[in-house]
Amino acid sequence: MKTGAVNHHNVPFTVCDTSLWANPDICLLSDVEKQLYVHLVVEENKADSFGDTRLVANAIVVAQANNFARSGEILPRKDMVILGMLMIGMRPVSYRIPVSWELAEAAMGGSYPAHETIEQVLIL
Repeated sequence: MKTGAVNHHNVPFTVCDTSLWANPDICLLSDVEKQLYVHLVVEENKADSFGDTRLVANAIVVAQANNFARSGEILPRKDMVILGMLMIGMRPVSYRIPVSWELAEAAMGGSYPAHETIEQVLIL
């Protein structure tokens, strides 16, 4: 298994029944039997100040992609916790974002999930 950080890795996802590509600033990837899994997403806070929104959206994208890779290995889909980091200048803000299969599926269909998602944030 190889693990490494990649800048601007294209991650496929589906939203509102449309296939698209996300492009997080940095991803920590591992290669398991020719399937890529994303473990950490890093976003730089741009001038628009929507960095945390982009980070959560990318966490949902990553969970979809990881579950798609799992289905290629004939493993069941599962809820995931995606770790994220938002860089605000030189200050990192760490996130723990739970992405349920219900949330990922709701995003794919363009609807709201039945249950809320609560992220945990650590500001240093």
